[in-house]
Amino acid sequence: GPMRVPAPAGACAQWTTLATGTCADEHGVLNDLWVRPDGIRSSRVGGAQRRRPTFWELAAAQGRTARVVAWPAATGAADGLLGASPEAASRLQIVGEGFERAEHSGETCWPLSPDCIEPPELMALVDEARVHPDDLAVALVQPLVPTARPGEANALLRPARWQLARWSSVHNLGVHWASQGDDALMVLRLDGLPEWLNLLRRHAPE
Repeated sequence: GPMRVPAPAGACAQWTTLATGTCADEHGVLNDLWVRPDGIRSSRVGGAQRRRPTFWELAAAQGRTARVVAWPAATGAADGLLGASPEAASRLQIVGEGFERAEHSGETCWPLSPDCIEPPELMALVDEARVHPDDLAVALVQPLVPTARPGEANALLRPARWQLARWSSVHNLGVHWASQGDDALMVLRLDGLPEWLNLLRRHAPE
């Protein structure tokens, strides 16, 4: 059934609770945004705001390679969270949340934020793995979308293409890394399933 985690209800706080095994008052991620030192601007919360190590950081500290995709507050962690081993950071390969989200339809340029990829050498791999919604032809998506009420098919097709593109981007990285044949810890997060199921319910035939 659905997993329940303590408050606060923000996605970053809850996923960080799952990753660290500690509540928000311990791991320090209390919201999806944090206010920058100038007191004016805000940014998406990241690993720098986290005070407790994740299970993949603990694995890296013990000598194991860890690869993480699309997990909130994963990138930018402080060095002190990686344990005593100076090599621990080199064992982490992290592609942060948001790399898989296209902003607009018809984009000819879909830039990657360097802040969401560690180490930067992964940039070319991640860029090739990403799938834009426009890459998915309607004819390919149509069979995967349940029958909607008359006149509401487009209300499902467009979000279906965007959601499937996001999941495909994460899946492509996972398949590539799984093909490496090593014993690395791999953590993939596929987001958006509850929203997609709610959309299906709203447009399902009576």
